[in-house]
Amino acid sequence: MSGDNVIRNYGSVQPHIPVTHKSSVSPAVKSDAGAEVKPQADSFSPGETRTTENLKRPVMPAASEQAAFTREEDDSAYVSDFVKNATKPIVTEFSIFKSVRGKEGKEGNNDPNVINIIHTNDLHGKLAPKDGKSGMAYVAGKIDQLRQQDPDFILVDAGDIAYNPPYSDNNRFNPMVDIMNDIGYDVLGAGNHEFQWEAGKYGGPDGNPNKNLTDNMRELAKDLKFPVICANAVMADTGKQPDFLKPYIIKKVGNVNVGVVGVVNRKMATDAHPQVGENWKIKDQSETLKEMIPKMKAEGADVIVVLAHDNLNNNQAFIRNTPGIDVVVGAHDHQTVGTPIEVKDPTGKSVPLVEAGSHGYMVGNLRVEVDPKSKQVTKITSTLYPVLTSEVKPDPEVSAIVDKWKKG
Repeated sequence: MSGDNVIRNYGSVQPHIPVTHKSSVSPAVKSDAGAEVKPQADSFSPGETRTTENLKRPVMPAASEQAAFTREEDDSAYVSDFVKNATKPIVTEFSIFKSVRGKEGKEGNNDPNVINIIHTNDLHGKLAPKDGKSGMAYVAGKIDQLRQQDPDFILVDAGDIAYNPPYSDNNRFNPMVDIMNDIGYDVLGAGNHEFQWEAGKYGGPDGNPNKNLTDNMRELAKDLKFPVICANAVMADTGKQPDFLKPYIIKKVGNVNVGVVGVVNRKMATDAHPQVGENWKIKDQSETLKEMIPKMKAEGADVIVVLAHDNLNNNQAFIRNTPGIDVVVGAHDHQTVGTPIEVKDPTGKSVPLVEAGSHGYMVGNLRVEVDPKSKQVTKITSTLYPVLTSEVKPDPEVSAIVDKWKKG
């Protein structure tokens, strides 16, 4: 693989143009009074199982799909008090193996390669802040802060970028396409709402049942400036993936080739949205990943990241049955997993599972250390940052996009 910064889309190489964002935000995080905000820390060592029952910080229950259908800008049914009241980062160190340190060549240095995976999920078109938190202009500002701290990063979202009435309901994906293109995401893992609307060009208020349900996904993928991935979704009539949907990408971040693969929940239709997933066949996640991960490794991936749009229980289940995964970024059930859930894969390797809540109240960062010789991940530090309007400068271009769509 070339030393240039590239995105590899399932065998085809495309140049990746790094985004230089416009904001001049200082990376230092300050409180209202100007004092530095000290992170809250949880320790986590291999062998200590994290589940939804014994997390030191609670994993929050999701609300029903029906609540989302009627909630308009009131996200109270979907966002926990814990998330709304969070004011400090949640930091956890996850040591996979002991780093290999020693002499290497004349330099005598075998320090790990370090990369960052900045992650969001279930943004649901949450354009405006509420009670001094969230809002896409402030999410963009927080991402800017993290970029300035370390240039070696990949920016990912694990799905459900839209569906938050009234703004992103009638406009479907429109505002979030513009916003995420401006922010400069590297990849979107498709969630169930990416499969939702039946009319073309993101649909209208009433939809069009005569349109094929793939039209919106096709047009979404065309308009986004980064790939949409989902490895376990194929067309029901052909059993193959359409050309606009990729199973994975591989991006060179610093000195590490990061492979990112997406999977979505197998049951997408609900009482509120019975048409979601029509025309598609959703395959078993573990079986799909067992097929994809060797291909990714053969194409040069050093680190395997799964964007998993499914609930925590299902995500843990496929990790237990699938070797080769390094980290899983969850979505769909809107959980805030401050301390990673440790799951053992079939080889006994510890795999961390993280999730950054929903509606842009949190932005996650995974600092991943990779041994330069073995290419093994040796340590992951997971941080969830609350998005606070008092501490983050809003991105002006994203602010302009939000104002445009709010005005209709």
